[in-house]
Amino acid sequence: ISPIADLKDLFKPLGMHIVDKSLSGHCHLKKTCAKDLRVLTKNNGITMGKCPNQLRRDFFTSYVNDPKMRNVDAFLCHHACGLCEAFMAFNKSLIVVASTRFEIGRHEPDRWRSWIENL
Repeated sequence: ISPIADLKDLFKPLGMHIVDKSLSGHCHLKKTCAKDLRVLTKNNGITMGKCPNQLRRDFFTSYVNDPKMRNVDAFLCHHACGLCEAFMAFNKSLIVVASTRFEIGRHEPDRWRSWIENL
């Protein structure tokens, strides 16, 4: 929650607005906990669940016509940065910042390789 808070402070004078919908267990400290999410949850958001391809498809289908999502210029992912996989289908810029460990949520060798190949 601290790295995104720093980025919000950094980008605000540049006229950039960051939508922060945190899945962190500590999001309540900054009042940034994700609410009213569709598809992604605290349980599947970091690992993308047992069937990540289906989860990505469901996520895209659920948000492709969402007015807020259509207004986004880029997606910023950093903890877990692997969550950027959910946003790839939107064909917008991805900003991946490994604020701690790059492999969070991708601990199995096949999932790790797949994440690297997707980038």
